[in-house]
Amino acid sequence: MRTLVISDVHSNFEALRSVTENVLYDEIIFLGDAINYGPQPLEVLDWIHENVKYRILGNHDNSFLMGQDPNCSLQTRDMALYTMKNITEKLLGNEDKNKLRNFKESIDTKIDGERVLMAHGSPYDDFFGYTYGKEAEIISTDKDLEKFSYILLGHTHTSQ
Repeated sequence: MRTLVISDVHSNFEALRSVTENVLYDEIIFLGDAINYGPQPLEVLDWIHENVKYRILGNHDNSFLMGQDPNCSLQTRDMALYTMKNITEKLLGNEDKNKLRNFKESIDTKIDGERVLMAHGSPYDDFFGYTYGKEAEIISTDKDLEKFSYILLGHTHTSQ
């Protein structure tokens, strides 16, 4: 089975469409942050709802649902708060919030017989954990996580 893993689309439907139209896949895993920053939260959310099997809630998705600050970096905080108020909140209604409520904070499942853990941030902090450097080392040596063949995480905006 060919599985496409994506995350942190942040309301950029054109980028999402570009990625998904140019690869072959059987199923999609989405690791969070469907909304905020970009101009097309409705299109992104609808597409994910219709096409993605496994959906993880990111910190921006959760902050929208809870009416809270997404606690992002200082460099992007003003933009995040601005787009949340002036784009995301204006374009998404209750039905869209219900779609987001169906996303999971984390998923522990089997795919093709392999145990897989999915989260947005890290196995220790679903929304705000990062897997750079030391935390990546800790994850790789954590005995409690050895049961997983794969640990899939988003949030960093980098492939690792």
